[in-house]
Amino acid sequence: MATVELKRLKKVYDRKVEAVKGIDLMVRDGEFLVLLGPSGCGKTTTMRMIAGLEEITEGEVLIDGISVGELPPRKRNVSMIFQNYAVWPHMTVFENIAYALKIKKMDKREVEERVKEVANLSGIESLLDRYPDQLSGGQQQRVAVARAIAVRPKVFLMDEPLSNLDAKLRVQMRTDLKEIHRSTGATTVFVTHDQSEAMSLADRIVIMKDGAIIQTGTPDEVYHNSVNRFVADFIGTPPTNFLSVSVGEKEEEGYRLKGDHLDFVANHSSLAGFEGKEVLLGVRPEDIDILEEAPIEAVCRLIEPQGSHNIVSAQIGEQRMKLSVNPDIDLKIDQPFRLVFKPGQYHFFDPETGERLDK
Repeated sequence: MATVELKRLKKVYDRKVEAVKGIDLMVRDGEFLVLLGPSGCGKTTTMRMIAGLEEITEGEVLIDGISVGELPPRKRNVSMIFQNYAVWPHMTVFENIAYALKIKKMDKREVEERVKEVANLSGIESLLDRYPDQLSGGQQQRVAVARAIAVRPKVFLMDEPLSNLDAKLRVQMRTDLKEIHRSTGATTVFVTHDQSEAMSLADRIVIMKDGAIIQTGTPDEVYHNSVNRFVADFIGTPPTNFLSVSVGEKEEEGYRLKGDHLDFVANHSSLAGFEGKEVLLGVRPEDIDILEEAPIEAVCRLIEPQGSHNIVSAQIGEQRMKLSVNPDIDLKIDQPFRLVFKPGQYHFFDPETGERLDK
């Protein structure tokens, strides 16, 4: 396939709105890379500049080391899959997939073989004679995927292709896209604001905010080693809990942390220099244990059954947090219980900058 490199890529609208702020990024050959972030963070604009659908203000887009900034979209050898499927309603599934191949003046027999090959790969081989209005949303999206694969581009670009599907079908299509990627080895850039979608699909995730790249890493890296509060809060369902604590003098076993109904010791070297100051403690819902002799007292305020686990909304003083617990744990609304943070599974953040202290 190909590599995609962005060098100081910038997009400015109306000479004042900086949608993308000079980002640098390398997409590796055969990688499934996800651009993730909230609405308006610049991820779709970045993809459209790669595709040639958006003019570059500054910087370069290189595909396989060749600058394509001056090339029209049709000459960049990329295929784009859109949120709204964009299949032609007056053509059958076969004709939709074959259209770009016929434009390339491919032999009729080769077109038929290629269409059947990608239809089989996309799970729509039995639908080739149907029209789009005879298909479900998921089937139409598979047609769009098959059409993109058929032309064998160097790069696949996918702009929130699953967002119009219902929840169950979206999960199924994630699996299908992952299997198609493994079969084709295609270099893929995928845009989404859905962090669970990003976690399940990506080889690497690029987290964006306000037109800038905040963190790049594998799903495990961005989840377990979030560089700042924004990432820790954005990644994960439920997201990271943040509790305000004051750092005391160092004791034999570590630094004493005190907060609203909190008093425990943490052996974190990153707290050096923060004695007498406030920091934010961040802990994920699954990294909290409920034990009878645990040091922190909480009150159960709400229970959300999830089948495999329960999400418990707990109150510690005036602060609220969420726990992911085994459904066999017997808790009731307004019941006091005791909890402890798993050693080494929580992080500290600067309350002013939001940066993680223990990097």
